[in-house]
Amino acid sequence: EAYETAMFINPEFASAKRFRLAFLRSTSFNVEAAAYKMVRYWENKVEVFGTENAFQTEITLGHFDEEDFDTLASGPIRILPFRDDVGRAIFYEYYPYLKFDRIRSIRKLFWLLIHFALFDNDGHRVQQKGVVFLGCYSNNISYRIPFDIVLRGYTRYIEVLSNDILNCLPIKIPAGHLVAQDSLSLRILEQVLYLLNDESRHRIYFYSLSQVQHNLHKWAECGIQPFTIPKQLGGSLEWS
Repeated sequence: EAYETAMFINPEFASAKRFRLAFLRSTSFNVEAAAYKMVRYWENKVEVFGTENAFQTEITLGHFDEEDFDTLASGPIRILPFRDDVGRAIFYEYYPYLKFDRIRSIRKLFWLLIHFALFDNDGHRVQQKGVVFLGCYSNNISYRIPFDIVLRGYTRYIEVLSNDILNCLPIKIPAGHLVAQDSLSLRILEQVLYLLNDESRHRIYFYSLSQVQHNLHKWAECGIQPFTIPKQLGGSLEWS
């Protein structure tokens, strides 16, 4: 129904070659999988932005409310200004204190940034090469949140975003590099990882924040150089 509505309201975008090609690229030109993703894309876009905004061509800050802007200002998710050695965009998540009640806003921010990466002037390169995830996570111990609540929060967060990544957004994820700030957050990440399918799990790598030089060496081997990595993780990238 959402797909049919999109074709009626905004056929210039919904049927555009560059839009459809993004889904084909994200599924290695598996036509059936691309069609499934495209239908799910419109269903989930309505869920995220509502029927009033979902069928517009662009996702803009005009679709954000006060809570969304507050989440944006806290900077939990960014697309970094540099690409890796093979031209993949680097999507950076930094959650020293993840606010589980902001998952709706984080999801809107996620869609905004992914759209920007996929459909800006050189978006076709990102569609072809994919997006690498680089994340830094904490167990929110400063808030003294019980482990089971933290686990439920992370589980919900991974469920929502993994659904968007795997089932509806036209992106390829060659690899994910997840940095745990402490042993407890590592345990949480390892548990929620099982929410992903086997193919995705095998592309996820774990690191400890205390082993900076080891991490930088491993990332360089993967084509992610220190100048592209934020200072929070031991790199040299600094931005506001």
